[in-house]
Amino acid sequence: MSRSERVFILILIINTAIALIYLLFGLIFHQKNKRGENQRLSWVIKAFCMAICPVAGPLFFLVSMLIRVIFFRSTVDLGDVMFSKKRVESHVSADVERETNLVPIEEALTVSDQSQLRQLMLNVIKGDIDDSLASVALALNSEDSETSHYAASVLSKALNDFRMNVRKLGQEIEKEPENWQELCVLLLEYMNRVLAQRVFTEVEQLYFVGVMADAGEKLYRGEVQERAATEQERLRAAGEGESRDPLKEESWEEYGEEDWEDEMEEEGTLEEEKNSLTAGHIAWIAQRLMEIKHYEEAKVWCGRAMELFPDHVDSFRCWMRYYFEMNDQKHFLETLDQLKKSKVIVDSEMLEMIRMFS
Repeated sequence: MSRSERVFILILIINTAIALIYLLFGLIFHQKNKRGENQRLSWVIKAFCMAICPVAGPLFFLVSMLIRVIFFRSTVDLGDVMFSKKRVESHVSADVERETNLVPIEEALTVSDQSQLRQLMLNVIKGDIDDSLASVALALNSEDSETSHYAASVLSKALNDFRMNVRKLGQEIEKEPENWQELCVLLLEYMNRVLAQRVFTEVEQLYFVGVMADAGEKLYRGEVQERAATEQERLRAAGEGESRDPLKEESWEEYGEEDWEDEMEEEGTLEEEKNSLTAGHIAWIAQRLMEIKHYEEAKVWCGRAMELFPDHVDSFRCWMRYYFEMNDQKHFLETLDQLKKSKVIVDSEMLEMIRMFS
């Protein structure tokens, strides 16, 4: 037997002895870890790796143990770590520099220094611009090409998102799910928010106003059908002489039939208003139609507003806007007189519109 063979066999014997000692030491003194879990399998696997990997196996585990002892001896402080799934309100300090640099886009465009103009434009578009698309569109005509590029990029993304969301909502409504009314209301509110800023081309504005009117038409038909069904049910119940509950009889005697019906209607108003057509929705549709010069269709919607909601301020607002657009002073003043004689509460917007139109 040569000398190299004897050395090789000696190394195997020493390596096997180390693996056996390591295995026995682990099985006897480290049967479980600090959490009470069985650790025998881990020691068996490590000893097996030492046995089949002479020299390299023991050195690997020895070096890893030394690194752990030298560098990771101290315990980790988990006092500041929260593993709870409850929401935590974090208080982050405001970005003072950015907030103080926010200015209206109209004013930002007058800045002559291009570097300052670009920084101001970036600060503006970093915020919520859904209600400022018309202002962002003004920056497209900026003399600075980079500023106009910023505005074009942001505006293009916002309009593409709008087109995609409108298409998705329209497809969902076409499937006629149980919550189709809620989806139609959501579509009306979302589209009016963007279309009111008139940032689309004339062709696209016409198309999207048509989509908005179609959603309103669907809601209007559903509203008319529901009201007709309710009226038929009331007439049927009255014709059959439906017996009343004693408790209801007492309530009817106390409040009167009209007061009782008014009270029941008020209780369901807030809940139904979220998922049904309102006077405000009709006013939006009529105004968008007037903006694209579709006055005949706008007149139809104004009539529907007064038909369904004769005692709502938005119904009067709808007609007064229409008569102003048509330069019909006679009917405008007649509608204004009707508003004064009615019990409708006039809001600040209506007062401002009366002052402006008058």
